[in-house]
Amino acid sequence: MKKTILLLLILIITILSTACFDKHEIEDRAYILSMGIDDVEDGEIKFEVTYESPNLRGVGKNGQGEPRFIVSKKGRTITEINRNLSTTSEKDIFFNHLKVIVIGEALAKNEMKMAQIIEFFNRAPDIGRKVIIIIAEGKAKDILNSELKDEKIFGTYINKFRDRESVGGKYYINTLNDLLSNTARSDVALVGRISKDGEELKISGSSIMKDKKLAKFLPEESTSTASILILTNEIYNNQITIYKDDGKYLVNYIAESYDAKKKLKIKDGSININYDIEVEGFINEYIDENIGKDIDILDEKKIKKVQKEINNKVEKDINKLLDQLQNDIGIDIIQIEKYIREKEPKLWEKVKDNWDNEFKKIDFTVNVDSKIRRTGLSE
Repeated sequence: MKKTILLLLILIITILSTACFDKHEIEDRAYILSMGIDDVEDGEIKFEVTYESPNLRGVGKNGQGEPRFIVSKKGRTITEINRNLSTTSEKDIFFNHLKVIVIGEALAKNEMKMAQIIEFFNRAPDIGRKVIIIIAEGKAKDILNSELKDEKIFGTYINKFRDRESVGGKYYINTLNDLLSNTARSDVALVGRISKDGEELKISGSSIMKDKKLAKFLPEESTSTASILILTNEIYNNQITIYKDDGKYLVNYIAESYDAKKKLKIKDGSININYDIEVEGFINEYIDENIGKDIDILDEKKIKKVQKEINNKVEKDINKLLDQLQNDIGIDIIQIEKYIREKEPKLWEKVKDNWDNEFKKIDFTVNVDSKIRRTGLSE
């Protein structure tokens, strides 16, 4: 009996101590960090996907070869292309570490194909919802193949922007989950934008999606992206600059926080939306005509004067955006629809079937109240 028990213990220990039969070495895996998807019209070929994976032998101090691999494949569907990649690679393909998806401009403007892309990612079990999604001005393939100066891997390079999301409102970064949830709820979404400035990559501004396709790029210079983020309370550390008289008068104000509150009223059958926006921040540069003589920015009169100028500047930028959204773009990207649906469900039932036109008729009022908490001086 003892011998039988001893044999059983030896057998169990032997089984448990054996190595994994399906063990994969790290070097034998291709970890896809970035995907770029472009539109193709070539018979049955509909898409081109560009993949980026790190060269694990090339990273580190004594790395060998290029730091990353770039390969492009074409096909009818994303699933087909992914499978084809597996059959032509000597390594096992893994998407679990995917960081960035770049959508080419032509594809983003194609409603049917974008719906197909969104459906694919909505069902892909091995692609996480926190993956950054961004739309390229031009081809996604060109973006992924760009030379990188400060970072060896494109996916890592873009992922670092997440920690600085919406700084100054110069750009917007969002995730696949944001896109999927927004398009499912209202068919409207704000997405990041990337372009090439000469040989350098530039993340700036944003992209407006409507009915699952690209409707408009908003460049950084228009301040529209910052204004959208202010109205949706998604911005911090925004820079507001007042520049007059060829630089003889300069105020540089860093808005650390915004609190935008809106109220709805019905007046003479029209929808009125009133925005009350509180801003808190500090001045890090100030120059006026009395520089070197009397520059006491702590003077109460000067503080009030600067605050008024900041108020006027923010109000002007936001009103410009609202006019652009109502009369040029015609898209409610500032979530008025969501606000009415949640706060005034009876009103929403009346206007929902004709919302695009109703949005264009809304009367907006914007009031900004800025506070200067700290000051700094600069010649």
